[in-house]
Amino acid sequence: MSIDYMDAKSGTVSGTLASGVAVGDGVEFDFIVQEMTGNEEDLLAGKGPVMPRLNQVILNCMVSLGGQTEKPELAKLVRGLTSVDRMILLIAIRRASLGDSYRIKYKCPSCGGSNHGAVNLAGLEITQAESVGNTHVSQLASGTVIEWHTRTGIDEDWLQGQQKKQERLGRGDVLTLAMLTRIDKVDGIELDRNKNLKEALSALKGLRLSERNEIRELFKENEGTIDTEIDYECQHCGHEFKSELDVGQPSFFFPSGI
Repeated sequence: MSIDYMDAKSGTVSGTLASGVAVGDGVEFDFIVQEMTGNEEDLLAGKGPVMPRLNQVILNCMVSLGGQTEKPELAKLVRGLTSVDRMILLIAIRRASLGDSYRIKYKCPSCGGSNHGAVNLAGLEITQAESVGNTHVSQLASGTVIEWHTRTGIDEDWLQGQQKKQERLGRGDVLTLAMLTRIDKVDGIELDRNKNLKEALSALKGLRLSERNEIRELFKENEGTIDTEIDYECQHCGHEFKSELDVGQPSFFFPSGI
């Protein structure tokens, strides 16, 4: 099947973020991005830490963010983006560059058959955060009080570094580390991930599963979401299933014939 590269596109896409960015005394949600050039293509195909390269792609393609248009100010805002908002912007940049239609090849988990389809990236639903601001205090049903912040690119950089260490050591603290990127205190006790990582991990591992699940729901409610869960139907056996859209795979920005 040949690519239609891909459909009509304007070269710019505007939209709204889920969590927003702090501008002055308020929080702004509007953005405009433009399509990539060869510079951004080289950044995506390059080696080294992923987060700085993605941030640079977003910054290069950013026309305005929260009403700001100057690159020095935009650089500060991009650095502090939440993971959800970063995904929203990367999808918008992909749309501006290659159109709304994303052709995919997927395997049926039931019969193993190979399928082809397309996802309308413009139709992904974005839910804005229920509360404004990056810091939160929440009391769980158990009475435990957590103080936490919205995860940013700085937190993601730290998490990637820790995950690599975990792989080298053969340890499996991945889920707790992800939680630690947001939680600052539990019942008033500070969790210092830089000075006392072992103690911080121990405190979060000691939470009950019901508490940890409730915390994850709080993250979703207060950070906003973009729904990247896609409904699929096998063209061979009719099996219906859901799967997350993987915007991190190379074919998302570098499509080839499928």
